[in-house]
Amino acid sequence: MKKKRILFISQMFAPEFGAGAARSGDLSREWCQSGHAVTILTGFPNYPSGRRFSGFDYGNRVFKRELKDGIEIVRTFNWFSKPGSFADRMLNSFSSLVSNSLWGLFAKRRFDLVIASSPQPFILIQGWMIARLHRIPFVAEIRDPWPEVVSIRGFFSKRLPCQALRKYITRMYHACDMLVGVADNYRDLFSEKYDVPESKIAVIRNGCNSHLFQPGLKENEFREKHGLTGKFVCSFVGNVGNFLRCETLVRAAHSLRSDPDIVFIFVGSGAGLKKVGQVKEELGADNVRLLGSVPREKVPQVYHASDVSIAHAMNHPYYSTCIGAKIWEIMGSGVPILVGFRGETQQIIEEAQAGYSFEPENAEELAFFIKKIKNDPDLAQQLGRNGRQFIESGCTRRQLAEKYLQEIDRILGDSSS
Repeated sequence: MKKKRILFISQMFAPEFGAGAARSGDLSREWCQSGHAVTILTGFPNYPSGRRFSGFDYGNRVFKRELKDGIEIVRTFNWFSKPGSFADRMLNSFSSLVSNSLWGLFAKRRFDLVIASSPQPFILIQGWMIARLHRIPFVAEIRDPWPEVVSIRGFFSKRLPCQALRKYITRMYHACDMLVGVADNYRDLFSEKYDVPESKIAVIRNGCNSHLFQPGLKENEFREKHGLTGKFVCSFVGNVGNFLRCETLVRAAHSLRSDPDIVFIFVGSGAGLKKVGQVKEELGADNVRLLGSVPREKVPQVYHASDVSIAHAMNHPYYSTCIGAKIWEIMGSGVPILVGFRGETQQIIEEAQAGYSFEPENAEELAFFIKKIKNDPDLAQQLGRNGRQFIESGCTRRQLAEKYLQEIDRILGDSSS
């Protein structure tokens, strides 16, 4: 395989955390280790708090170039987006659109292809413009399909903006040279709803950084620091979004309050954390602890300290078409998993035999499976082993990075070199 020079446009990147930052960082690192050259085009870190990251050098906040793990990181001006503010999110999107496009216009280095990774829909036109300016292939990577996601988030209350957004997305799907989805369901969505030729569609799931996320000691520094020694720990790790309905976990915890060994922990931040705190106070769920965020390199310790970890989203048809991003890291860490998802996420967990799925927003069913795992330590160990084996069988980031390049060669051929 000929070595490639890849421009990867990502809305978020380390030290930000979340599925997008982790995916772009891990894939780029794997490609660089294989001898390819990768440039990340992104903004200045502020997600999810909308504030500066402590210890990060922001320079003049207009332009910054870094080199880390062999990856060239180019940061351009972006508006900082406060949690829950739609206006700020739009300003963030449009500021990045202008800044990244200007950088692409004047960039003198040569690339072999451009990958633009969305859920932010306007990142696609950045990739398209830069690709056309430099006469190279454009790969559109879709992690959250728009405008389908609008159906749950209610960004547009009127029909006209949705129609305009759908028209824009359709043009981008057809303008790209290769369309990448992160779930098998996306293949049908692209081909049937948007009439995209199947020959230019690829599916590259998120997978897991299996070197960072692997089984470890349960009684560790994290447990000791937070007084969790001897407890049965049920964790939710990562972004606590409004549409994940994480208060369901609080209700399950409240129903299990008669067992003093069971503790629920939230490790992360996000717009939905306020609601979680409110329900915790209303119910008097003292077995729920909100522990704040930790750097990504510390997240494996949280999973190691967990007896079971939970992925959950609201009960809406949209989420049956998605794959919960955190399931890969939970399985990679060898921890039993409970998922409040239907559809493809449920199918993966059942295929892996790594845990159980429960009806989204059903606290009673979640509590039932927690008791089931707590009361059968042998079952818990087997579920954890099964999850790790499933990751190693084809879902590591290294394996998926290699598959990504193979799909690029299959679809784009010589035009990507």
